[in-house]
Amino acid sequence: MCAHSWHSGSTNTKIRYASLFFSVSGIYLSATTACTWLANNVTPHLRRATALAFGLAMSNIGGILATWLFGGLSTPPHYRTGTLVLMIFGVVDFFGAIFCMMYFSMKNRQKDRVRRSIPEDEKGWIGFFRIYVVIVRLLAVCSGFYIYFTQSFNSQWN
Repeated sequence: MCAHSWHSGSTNTKIRYASLFFSVSGIYLSATTACTWLANNVTPHLRRATALAFGLAMSNIGGILATWLFGGLSTPPHYRTGTLVLMIFGVVDFFGAIFCMMYFSMKNRQKDRVRRSIPEDEKGWIGFFRIYVVIVRLLAVCSGFYIYFTQSFNSQWN
């Protein structure tokens, strides 16, 4: 946001050129930071994969939008429209990050309350129960495939 405001507020070529380096480094650092943040805060693995794919898609769409903004929609040499749009996205991104931090801290407090409410003698069974559920689901899926393939195999020969 600072680099875009330097770019739009200055007429000095050297300051505007320096703002380019700050904006580019901020843009490329934000994508990797967002991916790391999503990978560490979204569970289970299917939601994590979806969130990472969505985050990367949004960053690529941002690159396409920036190409259009600075290629044809903004007039050179000041590019006021493109700079303003990117500043607005930066502000929205900043407040979105604050919202996510508050939301994740609230969810972590809720998880801690639930974990503290579980008696110590039952905590070991919770992990065992989760493994048991996974094994039962795998067996159900495998037996379903077995029944399907044996019926289709038998129907071919009858």
